Order: sequence, then structure tokens, then C-alpha cells
Amino acid sequence: QENAVLSAVDEMLESQKLQPSPVAYMGVLMMTLEASHAQAASAGGVLTLLERALASVPAALLSSKGPRMAGVIVAVSNLHVDQPQVVRPALLCARRLLLSLPPRSADATKLWRWLLEFVAHSHPKVRQRGQATATEVLREAAAAADSPAAA
Repeated sequence: QENAVLSAVDEMLESQKLQPSPVAYMGVLMMTLEASHAQAASAGGVLTLLERALASVPAALLSSKGPRMAGVIVAVSNLHVDQPQVVRPALLCARRLLLSLPPRSADATKLWRWLLEFVAHSHPKVRQRGQATATEVLREAAAAADSPAAA
């Protein structure tokens, strides 16, 4: 499914005469999520590619766009809450966003609450991804707080 989504995104970038970049991909993928509450398979493909793009987006941009992005990602994944192919990449996107948001902000708190719902999810793969995501965020946030750059 990711290949079909990637082809559509590439076509959209080309039609808009935009250079392919992580920020451009992020924008098109977010527009796709906002515009349609797609089938679970295509929503999962969009979220998987979005998570990959978020890995290369500047932290400052993620921090400024994070709250709005989180709202869209949560809304789409809540529509497909029993579909692991949607929830798993949504949790990975949430991980990237949580690490970019100020830790004690209201937006980060809302996203944490949503993430923690999956720690005890009924589907084992989703539960495992929820637990792993929560652990990764805590570990990475603690490491960032302990780094000399944070001081």
C-alpha cells in the first residue's frame, strides 16, 4: 500500500512543481490525511510514509506544526482503532511528535493520554507497539534532558 501512496504523493508534488523533500512529503501526506478519512489500508500507508518523513523534518517545524498534526493523526487513527495497520504507524508518528513538543505542554499531555490508551489495547500487536512507543519516548526524552546540549 505504501508504494501506491508514494506514487500518488510523487504525482502531486510534480503537478505542484515542488521539489521532493521531507517537508514537502510531510505536507502532502498531512493534506491527504486531513482531506479524507481513507480506508484502513490507505490510511496505514499514509501514516507509515508520514512517520518516515517526520524523521527528517527539522525539529523546529515539528514543534510548531506538531499540535495540529497530532490532532489529525489521532482523529484518523481513532476511526480505525481496531486496525493495527493504522494504529501502529500512528503511534510511531505520535512518538516523533511527542519528542518535538515541549514536555509539559497541554498538547503533549493530550497526545500522551492518547498514547497511553494503547498500552492496554486488546490487540496484542497494537498493545506491544503502544508499550514500546511509550518506553521509547520516555527513554529518549530522559536522554535528551541529560545531554550537555540540554543544559
